Amino acid sequence: MKTIKIISFFIILSFFPCLTYAQQLTEKEKKELQIRVKNKIEDFQQYISQIASRKVSSQNKDAATANALELFIGKGKDYYLTEIDEKTGKETKVHHNAVTMQTAGKRSGLHRPQPMVEYLEELRNKTKYTRLVVESSDAVYVDSNIRQLPNGQYEGVAYFYQKYYGYVENRLVYSDTTKKKVKIIFDLKEVPAPGGSQKIWKILLGDISVVSIQ
Repeated sequence: MKTIKIISFFIILSFFPCLTYAQQLTEKEKKELQIRVKNKIEDFQQYISQIASRKVSSQNKDAATANALELFIGKGKDYYLTEIDEKTGKETKVHHNAVTMQTAGKRSGLHRPQPMVEYLEELRNKTKYTRLVVESSDAVYVDSNIRQLPNGQYEGVAYFYQKYYGYVENRLVYSDTTKKKVKIIFDLKEVPAPGGSQKIWKILLGDISVVSIQ
């Protein structure tokens, strides 16, 4: 399993004192992060649509699945994060299960969250319908309350909608619109650059849960 390296709180504090607390992020910084989150969610929705479509080739579905998983922390696998004890400052590698997706049905209600890899595979191989369409809504809301964690990362949430249509022999037999909440991880990274290095925000999606269905 690939370890995701996290820049420690003390390094961030040393180089970016103005970002010590999430509430000190400027409105401009928050808006820039919100735009990037919206773009990632929109990318995810597009990949979902391709994976569910019966008109997309198997090769393109493979590519869409890989690209979708790239958006998430751990890329669909279990992962480790370096976490810091607030009192002692001691660093510990903590295991986390792979990110999950929760679904729901009008009759069945909330379903148990399942690993993202399983969700995408199930979506791809859905045999209940002869045609399955998953569409996104333009409404994506990113909460401006971005808080900093002890390990130096920042955390937030976003909300989006999925429209789901199931057809049998060109006849619509099921549809719903689900509002979902996704956890967002913001990580400040140092990357090579001409003449030295620079620090950039890396944004990864986390667990997705259902808020409501209609």
